[in-house]
Amino acid sequence: MKPRLQIIVASTRPTRFADKPLAWLVERLAKRDGLEFEILDMRDHPLALYDLADSPARTPREYAREDIAALGRALDRADGYIVLTSEYNHGYPASLKNALDHVFVELNRKPVSFVGYGGVGAARAIEQLHWSASNSKWPHFVTRSTYCLTSCSLPCRPKCSTLKCSHLSINGSRC
Repeated sequence: MKPRLQIIVASTRPTRFADKPLAWLVERLAKRDGLEFEILDMRDHPLALYDLADSPARTPREYAREDIAALGRALDRADGYIVLTSEYNHGYPASLKNALDHVFVELNRKPVSFVGYGGVGAARAIEQLHWSASNSKWPHFVTRSTYCLTSCSLPCRPKCSTLKCSHLSINGSRC
């Protein structure tokens, strides 16, 4: 049986840019043998704001509502995750934060990595997600490269070309 990787799409905005880097990511993953993947879109799992009496860490898989149970079952199907995130106000989207607050054991001890997009590659959002992952027993891969999956708006300094600039556009060209 092949390992199942879920791509969690964090943004739920109607005009989100996420679909472009998602297509880029899916194209690359589809070329990999020995791996199944599925997309878990936060748009498909709208949840009320977290208001549960008990933490899901203390009440594993005791879902208060069917919408939470559906998210939990979806996350349980995966062996690992790639979180595709934007950055809103120097953090990751509220839809993802709210979803992560509703589950706990479903993510435990499953590897996760992060792909960010935007003007600074969602670097601050991913930094926050690293902290959340650490507190949730979610093994994660720490990367320090910034990928600008929109047109790169970061000013590259002259020394950038000798240091192999890590700013990568959606079409794979470097700035």
